[in-house]
Amino acid sequence: MLFTAGITSAYVTYTEDSSVSGVGYVSVNKDFQTYPDNFTKNRATTLVQHGTGSYDTEQEVRYTIFELQLLGFLLYDGSFIKFSEDTQLEYSPVSLDGINLSSKWYASLHNENHRLKSTGGWIGSELRERYTNADHIEKDTYSFVNYKKSVLITSSEVNGTTQIAAIVKDKGTGETIAQLSECYVGNFTLNEKLKVQRPKPIALQLLLELLLQLLERGPMPCP
Repeated sequence: MLFTAGITSAYVTYTEDSSVSGVGYVSVNKDFQTYPDNFTKNRATTLVQHGTGSYDTEQEVRYTIFELQLLGFLLYDGSFIKFSEDTQLEYSPVSLDGINLSSKWYASLHNENHRLKSTGGWIGSELRERYTNADHIEKDTYSFVNYKKSVLITSSEVNGTTQIAAIVKDKGTGETIAQLSECYVGNFTLNEKLKVQRPKPIALQLLLELLLQLLERGPMPCP
């Protein structure tokens, strides 16, 4: 933490690159939060996995808290959480030290963004994928949250129960302005891309549309 002429800056970073492969009992819980003591501007990503059988995963985490304040007013918010994984889970009972263990796979990834800037103020979003009672899960997932957007992209093949959900709320009124809920039981292949994004300023959007129209029209003929 640095203090210079009323300017406050905070910077924390965490990186993770992991690869795990094996057969047995697995229990994984990862929780990353930018401001856990301040719900109104917190961003979070939570991963939970547990079950028995074959486990093969590669995961990458990039986590940064970075903001600039002047006399208590926020000048810049660069905090973000990025997570990606390539995972394959195959259920089977296992025996460890004479103890028989049998638990079908559970896997979930949930990101929350309680400080997402929009043209009308602040909105909040929650995006989730969850797999339960699964014999087989093979998935490639990407998650990202910062002040501009919330993203959850997943491609998965599942034998079990799959749930995909999203909710967007107006932080001023607390009202839900968008909601998604999907549930699939059985053998399914999914490709999902969920994104809540700060819209472009209207003036910039109009300028881009004008430029596109000029490009489509082609060069003007010589007089």
